[in-house]
Amino acid sequence: MNTIGTLLLAALLVAACGPSGTGDDDLIDAPPSDGVQPPILVPGGGVTSAPLAGALNVYVIEPGGVTPIAGAQVHLGGAGDALQQDATTDATGLASFRDAGLTGGLTVTATAAGRTAATWIGVTGGNVTIPLARRPDSPATARASGTIAGWNNLPAPAFGHYTLGLVTYSFTAEVGAADNRLTQATDGNGAPLNTCVNTGLSNSCAWQLVTRTGPQLHTAVIVDGNAHGTTDPSDDTYTLIGYAAGAPVTLTAGQQLTGESLTMVPAASQTPLTVTFPGAAPGLPTALAIPMLDTGATGQIVFPLPAVTSAQRSTQVLAPSGAFAGSYRLVGLATPSATATAPYSTSFTAVANLASASLPSWLAPPTGLSTSGGTFGFTAPGASVAYANFSTGGSAAWTVTLLDGVHPFRLPAIAPDPLGAGTVTLDVTAADVPGFAASDFRVDEVAASLARASGATTTFTR
Repeated sequence: MNTIGTLLLAALLVAACGPSGTGDDDLIDAPPSDGVQPPILVPGGGVTSAPLAGALNVYVIEPGGVTPIAGAQVHLGGAGDALQQDATTDATGLASFRDAGLTGGLTVTATAAGRTAATWIGVTGGNVTIPLARRPDSPATARASGTIAGWNNLPAPAFGHYTLGLVTYSFTAEVGAADNRLTQATDGNGAPLNTCVNTGLSNSCAWQLVTRTGPQLHTAVIVDGNAHGTTDPSDDTYTLIGYAAGAPVTLTAGQQLTGESLTMVPAASQTPLTVTFPGAAPGLPTALAIPMLDTGATGQIVFPLPAVTSAQRSTQVLAPSGAFAGSYRLVGLATPSATATAPYSTSFTAVANLASASLPSWLAPPTGLSTSGGTFGFTAPGASVAYANFSTGGSAAWTVTLLDGVHPFRLPAIAPDPLGAGTVTLDVTAADVPGFAASDFRVDEVAASLARASGATTTFTR
């Protein structure tokens, strides 16, 4: 079950911007405000290629759409820059700036009450749309409960073994989205409730699942667990028994779906998957590949167990046809150990041949993290774009997107200070995004174009 936690490490890839051209058909034009250039809103966030020559339009929006955030504060200028300007967004979420000193390489910061502050460094386009996430990022959830049909007909586990059924929901397209990082409820002993367990002495299959909203599919992977004579679950190993799945459902916020029965999937509907791993990344000897089946409308089915590793490269997954028609991709993850979360390296790879899937070479994690004197620096060779996430009190307080390469930076002076005083956690992410252009990109395309990423973390006191 620790593999689920490892999978969620990929959520560190949640980024403030994404790659690729915006496409004129997707942009929303507003009437010209002063005849210099019309403001253009990029749905989901991003930058257009309109030249930044004395004119800058900044929209501030809710993540993932076009809903404006009125009354947001927009600040131009980095720490020590000669140009420092401020504006407040109007009812459409727009703040416009006109000044001959507005040229490429600007630092733009957006803040709003109850939101994570966002700074983009190296802005070169004349139209910018910045999404601001709520703080803390608490997505709407629903709950489902039920059983696995035929659970009691499975063979009893051998001595020292147990039968585990792990129930999960299908992910949305963006693996690192908050919807895909929901915390599951546990019982009084700390065991997750989204499981069925037969120890040979006790047997129960009445699972409860905290899930996201929207169209989705609930599935269970059923494995034989070998405890290896210990009570420490971190050394348990798993052998696949099979899968179970429910019918597609669409859930709304707060909905309680009860009595759901997951049906065993016939062995004939499974197919082998074999993965070739790259050489180990320096300092990251523990690597695994997490298969994901993209079914389209109902999301991505995740296969967390048994773990696919360089030592155990093959498993059985659901054949991508019939009720499970879709396409596979792999999430590769390398860490220092099975329990460590940082540093890490990860990759996203489409799978054309399940019998011969390959992960690309690992992107080396950022090194040389420095927080000395209020200057933040790190080195990340091979990165197209980099991000720095500052967290306080367990939630993101300020995100910084480095569009102009990886280099030391200072946070702009804005009031109120999003970080305040105290302990701050800094997570840095380097991303390899083929085709990324800082002057013209869409935030919501990062999931489709991100090839590799890596990250590291540190803490400091202000």
